[in-house]
Amino acid sequence: FAGEVADGGFKDSNLHILLVPGNPGLPGFYRPFITQLAELSGAKVTCVGLLGHSSSQREARTPWGRRFSLPEQVDHIADVIRCEPSDQSLVVVGHSIGAFIGFEALALARNREARFFGLMPFLQANNDSAEYRRLGFVLQLWPLIYVMGLLAAILGQLPSFFRRWALAGHTKNMDAPIAEFTVSSMLSFSTVCNYLFLG
Repeated sequence: FAGEVADGGFKDSNLHILLVPGNPGLPGFYRPFITQLAELSGAKVTCVGLLGHSSSQREARTPWGRRFSLPEQVDHIADVIRCEPSDQSLVVVGHSIGAFIGFEALALARNREARFFGLMPFLQANNDSAEYRRLGFVLQLWPLIYVMGLLAAILGQLPSFFRRWALAGHTKNMDAPIAEFTVSSMLSFSTVCNYLFLG
């Protein structure tokens, strides 16, 4: 399946915890969480990225400007669930909009039994937030999505010092490893366009 995968490790366990990320759907943001969850539970813990949110080699064949809809993200995660061995216990954990995607994906993969947990499920816009109001404005003028994606791609080609400076306001409250991951992984055309499109 397409999408980036971060794996928290595997111990002798018949339990697999599959994490569906929020938006942006980059597994790297969840690496500390899945590593700790794997250590505490003894389970295999995997986070599968959302389509178009990764700049990995597997998505390099994605047509330029390809935006993936919410139903396509649900289909993607349903395909991942269908590939899970039936003799293994499965727990699907969805974070934010990933909770909706994981829940709907389980409904599509009807022949697969699994437990489901939603972590801070979120689907509607929060108009009390200035960030969401700005995002809503960008989505109304959809060509801005491509302009912002192009600006991100250009910024992503600059030395890391400039990327850190440009994103300092966004990353100032993040832990250092997550801030560095943001600076190194978020600034691609596909990631930004799909992040904004998924809204």
